[in-house]
Amino acid sequence: MMHRRLPFVLVAAAAAAKPKKRTATPGLVLASFGDGPKYEGTLAYFRARAAHLGFTSTLRGGLKDVERDPFFRANMTHLTKMGTRRPLCAGFKALMLKRALESAGEGGYVFWADASRYFDYASRPVKKGIARRAVEALDGGDALGFVAGCGAKKARAAPTLAHVFVEAPSLKALFPGVDAARAPEINSAHMILRNTRRNRELVEAFLGGLASAETARAVCRAAAHQDQALWSLLAAARGRGPLSICSCARTLKGYKARNGALDKYHKNFLAVVERLAAGKFVAGGGCVAD
Repeated sequence: MMHRRLPFVLVAAAAAAKPKKRTATPGLVLASFGDGPKYEGTLAYFRARAAHLGFTSTLRGGLKDVERDPFFRANMTHLTKMGTRRPLCAGFKALMLKRALESAGEGGYVFWADASRYFDYASRPVKKGIARRAVEALDGGDALGFVAGCGAKKARAAPTLAHVFVEAPSLKALFPGVDAARAPEINSAHMILRNTRRNRELVEAFLGGLASAETARAVCRAAAHQDQALWSLLAAARGRGPLSICSCARTLKGYKARNGALDKYHKNFLAVVERLAAGKFVAGGGCVAD
């Protein structure tokens, strides 16, 4: 067993009673970031239940883990001076996605899950292997994220990126080919990426944008979710967009009661994975009949 201190530690999701033969089944990596006591419960749940959910390993980290990463030390220390509400202008997500893809193997999948403090995941019964069934339902595809709001009318939940160019005008010059009035905003709280060349290139561009002090300054002024703005712009520039798991009835039976009146089911990682596994999703906007 390796005991050398690493910035991020990839942890096997299951300790089998006896070694199993290797198969061609691609890896499923669950990656998440949390810094401070508010997120410890969620990270502990992910570690304890990852194998039950169907993951082969987890990649979890906090602020100190990110700051120890060689790439961060060489290229991203300017993020410590941005003064944003979110740690490092949420640059941790881009870096951890890159590390997770490196560990997934070609054709494997990385699930990104924000370590939410809104949901008590431990109290929610979940079927065994739900993550692998979600991958099967995607049928080789990806979920770059999900529509920013299911019928929401708040500005920060706007379905397009028009507000991003208003809040950070300098981004318009960096993405001249993006029609912000038409490009969908992607809720990047949860993502499912297959380890393919085009996804590695997208994540490299995501990381490179935050590694650029000029781009980072612009992005970190954009709305409340800076990484979400950059991820959405990069996706739009490549003709890609979110999935929708929104119910045409605007609510999912049982989820609203569990998660509160604000109906945040599209931000609940387990609810998202369940919807995907059940085939309850469509590309782009729109809604799903329940």
